[in-house]
Amino acid sequence: YGIDAQDPENSFPNLRLLYAHARSALAFFPKHSLRSVHLHLPWAARTQRPQREAMVNLKLLLDACSVLEQRGELHIVTDSEELMQQACAV
Repeated sequence: YGIDAQDPENSFPNLRLLYAHARSALAFFPKHSLRSVHLHLPWAARTQRPQREAMVNLKLLLDACSVLEQRGELHIVTDSEELMQQACAV
């Protein structure tokens, strides 16, 4: 694959990974600079379910739209039917 750990910019010129909270991560990118955004919604622990705020809300969708290029894609992945229903309802 031509992977060189010493020169990651040339090994993966189109890949950027950011380990950050989803609510603030999109602020790191210029407007219309991304082809896709991938968001993973992990299953909440039983103790967190009552206090947990919905991750996918109108603000997140507006922020994603601002950083996605025209016809860009937002991918949402979860193993929780409840979380996916909440995300689709926004």
